[in-house]
Amino acid sequence: MPEIHPIPPPKPPTPPVKPPLETSGTDTGSQPGDEEPPETTTIVTPLVIPPGRPTKKRILVVAGPVGDGGGGRGSLATEPLTFEVVEAFERYQGRFIVRVSHLRGLEGFGCDLLSVASEAIRDRARADQSITEADILRYIEVKGRSSRTGEVELTENEYRAAKRLVDRYWLYRVFVDPDRESHYEVAVLCDPLKSKAVHTVARLRLAEGSGALWYSLVEKTEEEPRANEGKSEGADPGVWIDGGGEKAHH
Repeated sequence: MPEIHPIPPPKPPTPPVKPPLETSGTDTGSQPGDEEPPETTTIVTPLVIPPGRPTKKRILVVAGPVGDGGGGRGSLATEPLTFEVVEAFERYQGRFIVRVSHLRGLEGFGCDLLSVASEAIRDRARADQSITEADILRYIEVKGRSSRTGEVELTENEYRAAKRLVDRYWLYRVFVDPDRESHYEVAVLCDPLKSKAVHTVARLRLAEGSGALWYSLVEKTEEEPRANEGKSEGADPGVWIDGGGEKAHH
């Protein structure tokens, strides 16, 4: 039996709850249901309609390689825009996208998009809300940043997926060119954890169970001794360690 992964659809947003209408005026002692609805008047103000502009169909075209990046800063690439750019790039390569970025936790794939070989596979996955492991060509994590060469990070879930899937896991980095409108660049990296792009940073959590010892420090004001009584010349007042009763000097 082939391994099948469920793909639940995104949950619809919860509509806001409207607060009850408030009425003002003098209480006449009327019972609920006796009130007559107040008369309302709708005022319609005509607006000057701006002249229409001819609509243009937006088509993303993959122009070709652009080198290995450089300087420059642009506006932050939003998720819908970066997904649209990656989808256009995948179509150019003859592949098609299934979006799974809305899945988290145990339901998640550890990436944003799944790349498949045909429209038929994509449409079937959307209709069945599931996909077989064998149909997935690439697990794609998409990162959009405000510069071409800024660092990107993988979350723990993304890291585990990249480690497990090796060369089936791809990192796509989308850059929006600030100097050319509607011009985008995509950097693609296969098996990112084994690439030269990895820059290791140790992150430590000094929480309970980590082996770290915690101390509470409290500043205390001491009365100054008269005529330097009980105080050697040049002594450091130090810091009191709460609970220990000992003074730690700098």
